[in-house]
Amino acid sequence: PSTLLSKWYGESQKRVAAIWSIAHKLEPSMVFVDEIDCMFRERSKQDHEATSSFQSEWMTQWDGLLTREATRVLVVGTT
Repeated sequence: PSTLLSKWYGESQKRVAAIWSIAHKLEPSMVFVDEIDCMFRERSKQDHEATSSFQSEWMTQWDGLLTREATRVLVVGTT
């Protein structure tokens, strides 16, 4: 997560979008997420707006990953 997160507003979302864009362009590919439990813990009302935006961008990119027949991107997450 440290290479994705940025102190500048909106930069983390741009990095997530860039990772997924590259993964789709270089298919077949794998996206490896270390410490996934830290990135995607349960959401709460006390979460900072930047954290919520970051998580939302990931979820948006993941949406449809299994339902698109032509997609060949594997996601591996570790805790």
